[in-house]
Amino acid sequence: MNDRKKELEQELEAIQKEIEESLTEIRDDINSWTDAKYWVHRYPFQTVGASLLLGFLISQVTGRKKKSFAGGSLTTLFFNEVKKYASRSAANYIVKIVEENLERKRKVKDIQ
Repeated sequence: MNDRKKELEQELEAIQKEIEESLTEIRDDINSWTDAKYWVHRYPFQTVGASLLLGFLISQVTGRKKKSFAGGSLTTLFFNEVKKYASRSAANYIVKIVEENLERKRKVKDIQ
């Protein structure tokens, strides 16, 4: 009876461990799928293209509104600043990735 109880406890522990590992994997997958750096690193050029398209669409939507003061509407100014920041950030990140890849390739060549 005690042997069966120990077997069941071990089996239960193994199942709990598998569940914990599965949940950790799922959490990591979700975190990577929702992480902007993941997408920019994995698909740098597609991400820039999507950012440009999104910026263009936002500018089309916000550009049609009435101007509420001399410089344009507050919404237009806000989105213009967001677009500038996003473009700079994406460009800087892509440059960083390219530089890292080039450095890695140089190291490989140096080793050979």
